[in-house]
Amino acid sequence: MNIVKKVALGAAAVAFTAALSVGVNGASADASSIDPSNVSVDFESQTLTYSGSGNTKFYVGVPSVSVKTSGSSSTVTVKSKTATEYDCERDGGNIVDGSIVYKYGTTVDLSSLAVTKDIYLQVYGNNDTDPILIKIPAAISKLKGTVSLATTDADGNVTVNENGAVNVVINNTTDTKNPVAVTNVEYSTASGNWTDYSAEDDFSSYAKLGTTLRFRVKASEAETLGESEALGDYTVYPLAGSFASNEVKVKISKAANGPKATIDYSAHTIKVASTVEYRINSSAELGEFTTAEAAIAADKTVGELSGKTYVLKADVLGLTDGTYAELDVRTPASAKKVTSNITEYSLAAKADLAAKAADDGEAVEDGDTVLNVGVYSSTDDGATPDVTCTAVDISKAKYKVVISNSSAYAYEVALADKADASAIGKATKISAAGKNGASSKTLTATEGQYIFIRRSGDSKAMLWSTDYVLMGQAKAIVETSPDSSTDEGDASADGETTGE
Repeated sequence: MNIVKKVALGAAAVAFTAALSVGVNGASADASSIDPSNVSVDFESQTLTYSGSGNTKFYVGVPSVSVKTSGSSSTVTVKSKTATEYDCERDGGNIVDGSIVYKYGTTVDLSSLAVTKDIYLQVYGNNDTDPILIKIPAAISKLKGTVSLATTDADGNVTVNENGAVNVVINNTTDTKNPVAVTNVEYSTASGNWTDYSAEDDFSSYAKLGTTLRFRVKASEAETLGESEALGDYTVYPLAGSFASNEVKVKISKAANGPKATIDYSAHTIKVASTVEYRINSSAELGEFTTAEAAIAADKTVGELSGKTYVLKADVLGLTDGTYAELDVRTPASAKKVTSNITEYSLAAKADLAAKAADDGEAVEDGDTVLNVGVYSSTDDGATPDVTCTAVDISKAKYKVVISNSSAYAYEVALADKADASAIGKATKISAAGKNGASSKTLTATEGQYIFIRRSGDSKAMLWSTDYVLMGQAKAIVETSPDSSTDEGDASADGETTGE
């Protein structure tokens, strides 16, 4: 384990300090320096590593360096400060020319150093006592992060990002009048891993719940000391890389709640605002978002504009027959707001109804008289009718039937002058069964009218109304007594009736 302690500079280091202050490079003609190739800096982990032979101790100081320029000449002043000592650990050794050669090394934490200005390090060993000077350039100190939802061209035209993408622009604002985009950047959530950034990255997934992201210029790759250069009268080993910059925080706003659609489960219509996007999904595949305006422009049967609201036809969209099972609506992104969350509507296919005669269970057909009919729904057990229709008066003068609803859903009955559901008149609603049992209505028809029935739409249960089915025709059945004038027999020539 490395042992770290503060020590005063040795004689050679003191001499180095004195020499630097008067402009002489080096501390002693006889003192040796650490081999620069044995020193490297890892910018990501913010550590300096020494690995060489001949030193069991390693020293690191952080001198202050100032450069004063007067005319064409510059004066460089380096003031050393107390160095920190690190014990070196010896490796297992290697055989070189028949002898064991050991290396000694240590790792120095540099994380406490400020990254916003150039850093100079002064390093030496307990045997290589002539210090060398290392320069680590400052990281970018002024960053600004901005959320971008749209672009603006030279003419001032604003175009919202495709698919509502949420981009983030990172600029170096050291020159406040001329910010420069920075691309060598990484980002992270509050406690997540760092991820490489691109100006094209879409951060819209973070808008679902909203969050604050951290951005910084990435640390450079690890680097070993290389060529030296002059710093005034001094020699310094400059590194090309730098530590990661300070972080800038960018808030991704939480998306607004999704808009509402108004669904009429009896009329099979869906009303959406002109600002809304929608998509219809099957159980296996998501659809593509579109606007009602675009959908109607492509196919006028889809719906129509009513005032500022679009009315879409659920039957045409395939939302009532089971082709699609879900409707999603959302508000698209603008130049100032991210795409909203979606509002989901799960939509079951409309039920099938069947009207059957009570006596033989056969389906009612055109021309059948309404006497005693049961109406069955495909969403129930199929054994017990939801609704029964019983004729109570079948005279020619009036034709009355009692319709009794024992189901949990409301029904509607209507009359038509022909066996065609499109010809029905105003419907009469029969409420769902209540605590006291079935709900019933008495319907009076005229001779020859047809009686139709359907299950009503139910917004609470999110169920579409069914198609109307025929329950039969109102046809009077009149009982007559035998006519005595029609006794069997033959008429004689004189008008007498002769029986056999």
